[in-house]
Amino acid sequence: MLFDHPVQLEMQKADHSLIPAAIEELLRFNGPSTIAGPRYAKADIYYNSEIFKSTYEGLEPIQIIELKALMEDSSDNIPGVPGIGEKGAMGLMEVEPDYNTSL
Repeated sequence: MLFDHPVQLEMQKADHSLIPAAIEELLRFNGPSTIAGPRYAKADIYYNSEIFKSTYEGLEPIQIIELKALMEDSSDNIPGVPGIGEKGAMGLMEVEPDYNTSL
């Protein structure tokens, strides 16, 4: 990409302190999703109540709402509780299954 812009390339060569910002900008512009291409699921996963409970350590399927609400996870656009991941949220739900009273 810098080879397409020789002036910018020469600036990077002359001043190495510009390199971290250039790397960040290059990754933002041409990051992993554009380099590797889109990702697709190989197969759909279907959960029944038993599979769900074994995957989420005994939680009922309806409790996934509370679990996601507690977890700080950028993938679902739900802010969650800062510093609480899946393991922490599961621990809180074990102690107090109703997340409204666990906070």
